[in-house]
This record gives sequence, C-alpha cells and structure tokens, in this order.
Amino acid sequence: MSGFGLFAADLAQAALAFLIYPLFLLPVGWLAGEASGLAGFREGSLRLRLALSLVLGVAVAPVLAYLVTRAAGFTGTWALFASAGAAFFILLARRRARPAGTLLLPWQGLLLALVLAAGYAMMADVPLGDGLSVHSMTFDKGNHTAVIDAIARTGVPPANPYFHPGEPQALFYYYFWFLVGALVDLAGGGLVGPRAANQAGTLWSGLALVAMILVWTRHLSRELERPPRYGLVLLLLLVTGLDLLALATLGVVRAKTGLGPGIPANPEWWNEQVTAWPAAVLWVPHHVAGLVACMGGFLALRGGLQGSMRTAVAALAFASAAGLSVWVTLTAALGTGAWVAFSLVRGRWRDEALPALLAGLGALVLAAPFLFDLATAQSLKGAPMAFEVREFWPLTRMDEWFGINRDCGGACRLAALPLNYALEFGLFFFAVSLFWRRARDEARQSRDAAFLTTVAVTALLLATFVRSDISANDLGWRSLMFLQLMLLWWTAPVLANLGSKRWGRLLLMTALVIGLLGTAGDLLRLRLWPAEAADLDLRQAYAWIDRNTPSDAIIQHNPDRHFEPFHALHAHRQTVAADRHYGTLFGVNPRAFGPVFLEMALLFDAGTLPGRVRSTVERFGIDVLVVGPEDGAWDDPGGWTAGLGPRFANEHARVYFTKDLEQNPAQGR
Repeated sequence: MSGFGLFAADLAQAALAFLIYPLFLLPVGWLAGEASGLAGFREGSLRLRLALSLVLGVAVAPVLAYLVTRAAGFTGTWALFASAGAAFFILLARRRARPAGTLLLPWQGLLLALVLAAGYAMMADVPLGDGLSVHSMTFDKGNHTAVIDAIARTGVPPANPYFHPGEPQALFYYYFWFLVGALVDLAGGGLVGPRAANQAGTLWSGLALVAMILVWTRHLSRELERPPRYGLVLLLLLVTGLDLLALATLGVVRAKTGLGPGIPANPEWWNEQVTAWPAAVLWVPHHVAGLVACMGGFLALRGGLQGSMRTAVAALAFASAAGLSVWVTLTAALGTGAWVAFSLVRGRWRDEALPALLAGLGALVLAAPFLFDLATAQSLKGAPMAFEVREFWPLTRMDEWFGINRDCGGACRLAALPLNYALEFGLFFFAVSLFWRRARDEARQSRDAAFLTTVAVTALLLATFVRSDISANDLGWRSLMFLQLMLLWWTAPVLANLGSKRWGRLLLMTALVIGLLGTAGDLLRLRLWPAEAADLDLRQAYAWIDRNTPSDAIIQHNPDRHFEPFHALHAHRQTVAADRHYGTLFGVNPRAFGPVFLEMALLFDAGTLPGRVRSTVERFGIDVLVVGPEDGAWDDPGGWTAGLGPRFANEHARVYFTKDLEQNPAQGR
C-alpha cells in the first residue's frame, strides 16, 4: 500500500470510529438528563442539551457498560445500548415540534472541524518516503490500544495483554474508558480496529472536556457565560505554564557545560508536570474522562435536584469515575469529604452533607465489583502512595543531571515550591492572586464555587505532599486537573478586566504569550518525529499478523527492549512477555515477570536450538515469533531459524509460525 493509501485507510477507520462513539454516550446521557432535569436540561437549548448529554454520557455509560458486560457479556451490553438508543429517538420524535435553535454557527463548525483534524494529526502515522513518522505518544497509545483489544478479545474483566505465563492474567488497571473503545471496535465489525477506536476516543474525551466547561461555566456564572468570556475560558485551555523558560535555561546550561537533561521527547518532562490541557487529552484521555465524570457527579449534587434522582446520577458518575481514573476519583472523594465536614460544622446536614454521603455510598456499591477485580489482579507489594514533598527536578536530580552529589531534602523542596508552581502554572499562578483580591472587593463566591474551591485546594495539597508510587506519579499529575479547572474560571475575568496597573498587564500578557507558545512547541515536539524505515517495516509485519492469524493467537517478539509498541498498535494479539516497560506496567510483580522475560529473551539469542524453542513455545502456547535484525537468531546458522522459512519478511522483521518448527530438519537438536 502506498504512503497516501496507508494514511487514507487509517483516517477512514478513525472517522468511522468517531461516528460510532456518540451512539454509546449521547443516548444514555440524554436519558439521564431527561429523567433528572439536571441543570435545566428539559428547558435548555439544543446546544445545552447535547453538551449535558455528552457530559452525563461519560458519567453514566462506562459503569453501566462494565456492570452489564461483567454480568451478561457483550450480548447484554448490546441490548442495553440498543434500548437506550431506541428510547432516545422516541424522545427526539416527541420534541420535533419544538424549535431546536442553532447548534453551531458556520464559523464555529469550521473551527471545531479544524481542531478535530489537528487532534487527529497529532496521533496519526505519517508515511514519508520509505519510512513512517510516528509520534512521542506512541508508548501510551500502544498501551491504550492493547487494553481496548484485550477487552474486545477477552471480555470483562479483561486479561493483561502484556503478560501471559502460560495462562491469562487479570488486568490491574482502570479501563472503563477503553471498555467504551472496545464496544466501538466491536460495533465497527472489523472496519474500525482498536487503534482507530483509541484515536476517536481521544477526540471525544476532548469534546467532553469542552462540553463540561460550557455546562459548568453557565452554572457558575451567567456573566462568565457571555460569548466573549466563555471564548476566553476556551482560549485558556491552550495556555500552559512557563515551560519554555525552564527548557531554554536548561538548554543553555547544557550547551555551556554539556550537563543537564537536554530536550525531552515531551516538554512537560523537565519537571513533575502540571500537564497542559491539550497534552492531557492527547496523552491520557481516560483521566480527562474521569474528570468529566466527577464534574458530572458534582453537577448532580450541586444542581438543585430533589429526591433520589440526584443521588442516582451522582452515584453512577462517581462509580464510572473510579473505573476511568482512580487518582482523579480519589481526589474528588477527598475534596467532597472535606466539604461534607465543613457542611456538618455549619449545620448543613440535609442540603449538603446527606446527598454527598448517599451518593458516595451508592458509588461504592456500584463500583464494588470493579474494586474487587482490581484487588484480585494486584500482585505488587507495598503501598501505592507515599508522603513526599513535590519534587523540583532541577534540584532533586542534580546528581543525575549535573553530577552534584547533594541530597535535596524536604525543606529544600518546600522552599522551591513557589518557583516550582510559578513555572508550571505560569499565567494562572500570577492571575490567581489578582482574582482573589477582585473577588473580595466585588463579590462573594457562590456556594457551588466554594465547593469546587474546596476540591481544588484538596487537589493542591495532595499533589504537593503525596505521590503515587506504582509506575509514575499519576496522582501528583492528574489530581491537579481540579485546580487547573478552577484556574480557568478565576483567570478569565482577570484577563477581561486587567485594570490600570501597567506592570500587571505586562506580566499577564507575557505569561499568556509564553504559555501559548509553550503549548505550540509541545505539540510540534509531539508531531515532528523522524520517519524511520524500521517503523514502517514493523507496522507492516504486525499488520500482516493481524490479518493472517486468529484473534486468540499468542505472539512473541524479543522482550529485551526498552519498549516495543508496534505489536500492541497493529498486531492486536496476546503476548507472553512484552518488554521491560510494558511487561510490568499493569501491576505485575517483577519477581513473577523476570523468569518469563528471560525465557522469552532466550528464544531470540544466537545458538538457541530448535528443540529448546519448541519446548518453550509449547509450554507457553506461542503461535507466532517475530524476529528482528538486532536479534541473534536473525541469521544464526546453527539456531532455530536456520532452514526455516518465514511466513512474512522484510528488512526489519521476519514472522515465523511455531507450527513450522516441526518441519525444520534441525528441530531435534
């Protein structure tokens, strides 16, 4: 297939997946809105109802899909969403006589199309010449694609796609967003694929974020809802911190001394990140979906509902959030708990504390099967979190980066926090103090804003003094999204009313420009990846496996790699031991993984005889072996590949079926 043909086929798959996604989100969300009347749903414009439907769909659909699929398989899930779709269209037919209003103006529709196209371009493989230009998100996209495929192949709870020591291993991960992606993949009937479902899901998580901001902006402040102000809130989604200044400083130091980290693959990686919104959507759409679900649950609690429906919607939302992002949900739970405590002190038991407690209890009951699955799958030892003052990498990595053997303890990190957060938040850091001064002088915060402020402060405390300790500090990175949301709403009025102080205007506008340029540089760094012939060859080899082997086949490449994402992106098959990173990514104990890893790596060493290979592949049930030119077995005259013809071959990959080992004349050695 030509380079253009490859790109066009990818685009067609992603476009189809994009059109299928709303079938699993909008009908369920619309029904929740109609049943509850949440946030003026029944009286609202078409734009508001669709925005609320998307938010409530993200909040409700994942846990419903999980519970039904776990109990009745995918057959029950199809029945659930088919019924929701039928009810949705019946309700639409009854509303037909009512004027729908304008959904999007032409320029708004064009802008939306351009944003979606740009988002897809960030994730697409781009064939250039004889190579393939991928992107620096390939690691995470391979991981997410593998989970979608594992769910579609093995059901709920899914098997770990990266570790299979002779039998399936339960997946230790929050996978609800990828469950929706698996439903899209299956609904596509072979025309979509897990990779395209993941790409489309990423775009829909971004749309859900924008919809949630629209709904909550309207709920918090009708003044802020006016088009110029709301447009300013959306513009601020594109603003990151002062990462460019930090990277430029580190770059100058490296140029002068040869020391320092250089320019990372992702500009966020110079420090413990406060992830910009575009990067969060592209890299971790499931965490963004978790945030949307939590904010949907908060809206149910704060939306003035009466009776049990408020509790039901909120409970479903928080249960979904638990399976979308454990870390985001933990932050929301602790923030809500703090608000409940304040409400009890102020004597607001019935209108504040009781609904939150009932919703939390309901969410715990609904999420109990998933939490049980997680507890069963977990094989790591030790606590998943630790108390630790947030790192500032230019100080805490002085030994690694600059060769300075000096321990920067907790006091040092505390002292660096103002600089740390000033660089990471940039414009928002400087604007927030101006907001609070303006808030004190002009208006008292609403109770809803005070609630969200409590959650935001809880997020800041968590991110500053606690870290997750499984594979990365996802708690410290994702919990801050609640604070980042509030900063959008605090900063927009400050920019709209800069005041008369010239230095204040200069500071904020400088930070705004640097933040916009930082986001642009981040996106360029993600996309400007050299085209490699090896990447194209690996994609072709694994795509051939996908077309020519049964879906339950087990494949194995040499796991002795930093990471190898192409098997996850394009083969869509189980592997015994993935590689050094993927292999233990989902809570696999390194002590259990290590021996299997060594056995798999031995298959690709020079001198490994056919008899040893045959006994190993029989024991682990391996159907396909993929050998690369860097493997000792590639051209080993005395090894198992000698005299064994590959089923598929190019310059960077050879694909062997293990059943062909029977025909190797040297197989008895």
